[in-house]
Amino acid sequence: MATLGGVQPTDESRIREDIIAHGYTVVHDVVPAATVATIRDHWLDAFAESSDTRPVIWGPYLGEVNRLVWDASPTHAFHRSYDFLWNTPLHAPTRDVGIALSRMRNRIAELDEREGEYLDPSCYGIYITTSYYPAGSGWMAEHEDEVDPGKRHWHFILPITFKGEDYASGGLYLTDRNGNRVDVDAETRPGSVVFFDGTRPHGVDRIEPLPGKTCGRMQLFAIPVVMEMPHRHDRILEDMPLARYVKARLRRVRDRIRGRLPV
Repeated sequence: MATLGGVQPTDESRIREDIIAHGYTVVHDVVPAATVATIRDHWLDAFAESSDTRPVIWGPYLGEVNRLVWDASPTHAFHRSYDFLWNTPLHAPTRDVGIALSRMRNRIAELDEREGEYLDPSCYGIYITTSYYPAGSGWMAEHEDEVDPGKRHWHFILPITFKGEDYASGGLYLTDRNGNRVDVDAETRPGSVVFFDGTRPHGVDRIEPLPGKTCGRMQLFAIPVVMEMPHRHDRILEDMPLARYVKARLRRVRDRIRGRLPV
């Protein structure tokens, strides 16, 4: 039977044991190499053509539009796509693979398979993202992800470009449960998926190019997050045309007047 995005079944019990014992594991041949190539070609073109310079979104709000951003700050420099499940997919193959791997990650973490695809009163959900770290400038500072109460904060990452083939050095690293600094990207190849405990210290060393190449480091993953309510989020005003905002304010004035005057 065909699987979403062509993602292949894996030994999920072994992956769970590896994460518990070591903090991470790399599983090969999970995603067809042809699918990885399709995703790669799309996003290299997409980021080259359109990526707004604006701060990375760490706390999205419900109903937020999809977007591509570029952000360079004291803690990071990378492009990122935001594909929220209530919108039309930015790229259907990317979303299909992202959802399939999110379900796999959930089963490994012993959560409901579709955790994050539906919203409950906690507003916990996922969005699909592709992150691109350009050669010569892309990086991310070491950090530890926050833990959501009652959930294992485990991640998956699908590498889309590869060390030694697309870029020379740098990339994803983490500290395993024995305190060793692991060069994770060095263990991957097309179709590999990294599963790891997000509470382990991890980051992305600056990406250095191969001679004669300009490609950097790219990855796909689903980010679990507690969505914010739109009426409490100032960023919604950035996406609202001025005329619409003025019309909304005038409507409130009109309704108040009508409520005070006889019909």
